[in-house]
Amino acid sequence: MPIRRCLIVLLLPLLLAGCGSAWWLDRVSQPEDRAIGRAAIADLIAGNRVAFAARLPAQVRPQLATRFTPMRRALPGAGTPEIKLVDAGWTSVSTIGGGSYRDSRLAFEIAGSDARALAQMTIRRQGKAALITGFALRRIDRPATEINAFRPADGSTANYSVLALAIAGLATTVLAIRRVWTSGRFARRWLWIAGCLVGLGRFTTVWGTRQIVFLPLNITLFSSGAARAGLGPWTIIAGLPVIAIWALLRHRSRPKAEGSD
Repeated sequence: MPIRRCLIVLLLPLLLAGCGSAWWLDRVSQPEDRAIGRAAIADLIAGNRVAFAARLPAQVRPQLATRFTPMRRALPGAGTPEIKLVDAGWTSVSTIGGGSYRDSRLAFEIAGSDARALAQMTIRRQGKAALITGFALRRIDRPATEINAFRPADGSTANYSVLALAIAGLATTVLAIRRVWTSGRFARRWLWIAGCLVGLGRFTTVWGTRQIVFLPLNITLFSSGAARAGLGPWTIIAGLPVIAIWALLRHRSRPKAEGSD
């Protein structure tokens, strides 16, 4: 398989992750949590402070006195708004003492004919109770899917430097694995392949910024990656495929190793 096709296959999961499809969001969130989130937004739209407060922990409810009205002002004001799930995630925690809970992170876009707003919340499930432990709502000037979207024009020299290093690291890893597997020059091929998968060190850059961070005591798989927290900006990750480079340079002029797998 040509190297270009290998890169497309390996990068395809990243492209699909960036799509943010409703199908994927429905599967990383629970229907009960989505129902609570939509009901809380409906309470806010209706101005029902009592019902909204009942969805919050008792210690958080006093804060609602100063936050409820500003959040209502941020809502679209004309027509019946469309409420769409645009982000979801969860964290499950089990403590040594036996207590456990699950925090679901949801974000809904509220779109009206004249404006848009983004509602972000955290729903904690502990035992049979499910309460909204965090809620924020703000106006947005574009569809939520366009917030911090990956746009090539937004990339800086630092961004493209790390991206080039990530692509080069991925290509080097694929070529090294192919050479280890097909050349017949390597004993213990699986051990060599495992080593080729590892990138030493970690370069990161947040897309749209000019900053590069290098962490020497880190390991990356395939010497490349990309990450995004919620609707935040994309982070590009690159490592140094030291063992893969060694595999490509090793045995270049030597005859086929005897006793190889």
